[in-house]
Amino acid sequence: MAAAAPETSDPAPASAAPLAGVGPAVVAAVLVLLVLIVFIVLIIHRAMRRSSHPRQPPPVAPEAAARSVADWLAEAERGLSANDPAAFHTAIFRALQGHLADRHGVPAAAITEEIVARVLRPAGVDDRRLEAYAALFAICNHSRYAPGATAERPMAETLRRAREALSEN
Repeated sequence: MAAAAPETSDPAPASAAPLAGVGPAVVAAVLVLLVLIVFIVLIIHRAMRRSSHPRQPPPVAPEAAARSVADWLAEAERGLSANDPAAFHTAIFRALQGHLADRHGVPAAAITEEIVARVLRPAGVDDRRLEAYAALFAICNHSRYAPGATAERPMAETLRRAREALSEN
């Protein structure tokens, strides 16, 4: 009888099983790390997309904005009749905000005296109108935040100036 060939057990080459010596804890840690990296990349991508495409405020129908400006002017008239400078100047301020929001697509609550120069001047609004808006904001802010500091401009004159500035397109 012929001798049987001895069985040799060749170990599998190392390239056949690349994760053979790696434990399950290491595999789980690598997977968690990959998920974390993908999550961070998605957050950065979303932030970059938002910064390159800022949200625009929803369009306001001109009639609705005109009504709100008219409502604020009516409120200013009530403040004038009641000799209430705080209510009067707040209403003028809100009417000015509504008017500028309607014309320039900036949210009304974001419009301040600072925004007039920073946003409207680059948008091409002429200097005479910018000065009128700035003067109205200054009058309103002075009355609202320093009511007894100095003699105020007559409210009737301020209302006239506001109507003039707000009637321009």
